[in-house]
Amino acid sequence: MVVDLLSLCNYADFIELDIRRTKFRAALHEFQKAMLSPSGSWDPRLRQFMEAALIYPIEDAINNGRPFDMDMALNEIYGLKAHYKQTDGSREADTLFRKLFFGIDAFRVFNNSTAHHQQGSGRGLPSSDVIDAHFQLHWKVHLDLAMRTILHYVVWIHREIRAKQGLTTQPEAEPVPMTPKINDQGMASPDQTRPVAHSAATTLPPSPPLPPAHTTASVPPLTPAVARPRVHSAPPSRSLSMTSVSPISPSVARVLQHKVIKELRDRTERDLRARFFALCPQSYCARGCNMAHSANDLKVIGICRVITNPGWKRATCNKGVACPFGAMCDFIHPNDDVCLIEDIKRTAHHLEARVILNGTSKATVRFGDGAEVQIVARN
Repeated sequence: MVVDLLSLCNYADFIELDIRRTKFRAALHEFQKAMLSPSGSWDPRLRQFMEAALIYPIEDAINNGRPFDMDMALNEIYGLKAHYKQTDGSREADTLFRKLFFGIDAFRVFNNSTAHHQQGSGRGLPSSDVIDAHFQLHWKVHLDLAMRTILHYVVWIHREIRAKQGLTTQPEAEPVPMTPKINDQGMASPDQTRPVAHSAATTLPPSPPLPPAHTTASVPPLTPAVARPRVHSAPPSRSLSMTSVSPISPSVARVLQHKVIKELRDRTERDLRARFFALCPQSYCARGCNMAHSANDLKVIGICRVITNPGWKRATCNKGVACPFGAMCDFIHPNDDVCLIEDIKRTAHHLEARVILNGTSKATVRFGDGAEVQIVARN
């Protein structure tokens, strides 16, 4: 019996934004279409469909006005895992996340098996030919179970991330004024001198139970935990003390570091510094464009600028609207995405990169794991 994958996740009704819900449903439709196809050939797009099944719900749960990529979605999942490890600590929660990452890794590992296939012998690594051949014969069984595992938990992940966002973005209570107001007769108003009766401290409700692992029944529609902002509104500015800091997994850190090193090396080979922290208005540009062309590209460029310029986006620009650099300025402007910038700074700090000057036109960036890359030194 063929079960519609959308029935495993409440038919995507939990996703609030229409365009995200439509893309989520389209990705699952294409995935199921490939699984039902009589063709036995491997479709490399299946990993993209899996990533869409995670990115759009998590992007909808955060809803901060900027697009997400897979690295950002994984960071939120790792943050949720760390949150449950601190507040719950049960083996049930640990097993839940193990199953979820099993579903994700099933797509990522076997999707890279061809690209990372061992060429020849002599490296001392065992051959994966037998495993890869088995996967090519039974890939539909493996990936069908992996996708069903992800979809079984995605509604709960959306709800929990929204709840965690609500707890970390609650506004602070306004302080009670200590100076009484003076009326026209020069006397303090009795309403102002009377002590203010504070309401009883509200207690947070207990964490909702984890989703059962033995059933795939559809989940009832969810009520939004917080009011949804306008689609095109600017992302709200939040102080660091009110922002939830998601830990970065070692695997995500390695991928980001590889991208940063590649970006810095490419720019150094052309004797150029890091690209500008701005999205290119053109849909297609030549390789030498100095701006970003995707959200992931923008994040990598931001990390490069933090590494090469520790003072990047630390102070407010004194030129204001008259700044000739606009969005490419290294100082803070009112329309900057402060949350994104702070996230980039935390990520760059996690990579433990430092610049070593040697008195020439080049400098060396050394990362925490010992990796090095040359850059064009600042004047």
